[in-house]
Amino acid sequence: MAFAVSEAQCTNEPVESENQLAPLFVCLDANSPLPSNEYLRVIAVSSPQSSDLEHVSTVCNTRTAGKTQNTSKVLVANEPLQLSDVSCNSLNEYDTCDASEKPYLSGDVEGVVVRHEFALHVRGARHCRRLEAMLDKSDLYSGCGSSTAVAHKTSRREKDSEGLLPSVMLKQATRRGCEAVFAYLELITVRLPTTLGKPLRAPLEELVQMWELDYLLTKCMSENTSNAIKRRLKEESKLSTNGQEFRDCQRAVYFQMILEGAPHSLDLLLEVAMLSDFLLIEPLRQLTCAFVASLALNVSSEAELLQLAGLPRLMTEEELGPLYEQFPFMRPDTCPNT
Repeated sequence: MAFAVSEAQCTNEPVESENQLAPLFVCLDANSPLPSNEYLRVIAVSSPQSSDLEHVSTVCNTRTAGKTQNTSKVLVANEPLQLSDVSCNSLNEYDTCDASEKPYLSGDVEGVVVRHEFALHVRGARHCRRLEAMLDKSDLYSGCGSSTAVAHKTSRREKDSEGLLPSVMLKQATRRGCEAVFAYLELITVRLPTTLGKPLRAPLEELVQMWELDYLLTKCMSENTSNAIKRRLKEESKLSTNGQEFRDCQRAVYFQMILEGAPHSLDLLLEVAMLSDFLLIEPLRQLTCAFVASLALNVSSEAELLQLAGLPRLMTEEELGPLYEQFPFMRPDTCPNT
């Protein structure tokens, strides 16, 4: 089954028939209504790309001319996602700022940001333990028909024309990052993900299923990196004589392509890992973290490791402290002894 997001999923009016499931997610225009009350709104806000910053600033200064002086801070492009920057809120009153990729001025998010909205179906949200708690509170599980639940739904409908669930806002989350997460949720509705432990007992491609590795190399990589890997693998597949030889070649190919583009070739993968950690999608967090670990295990020198991490030198224990505090699962002592 292909897991690419179809064009039909990126419309405001998804087509649904008796024999067809509603799309797992739908791309929305800003503040457009949800397709039905079985969807919740997910809002991704991130920094504009560096090429857009000047245009965004010019447009927003023009809009505020003669009213108030523009003192809003422009977020730094490619600022890393912080878990403290991810929250669940009902969002309102975003001022449109006409620039590429729909940037907005927000009172909730300081400065100019790029905003994308999605409608996520509850069957996908149930795979996110953090969102599952919201579903429990809103009695939106299928088959919920008690009089209390009906009264609750009616009350919420009167108060909230946008939907029965509060909006979920992910700060410093990009459109591609969200779509990659949603693509994984679509996959695991019909597939059983692999449970990965620490430390890895074998090369990753020997531990995971083919669809999981394919997901990592296509959905969690930039388009340029993904296409380069596909081209090289197609060439190498003609030369490989057996399955094991091809797996070894596959590992060397994707590692080399990712290393050549590092650290930016890992930007999307790391964003997906961070989002899965916040949304509590455990199999996706395991998969992405295991992939990062497997890449580190494939380096042949300290220089390659630094290149992969985008560091000029090794970090000191003092520098690693705040990192471990924010991401406790990265501590070496959380890895069981072999």
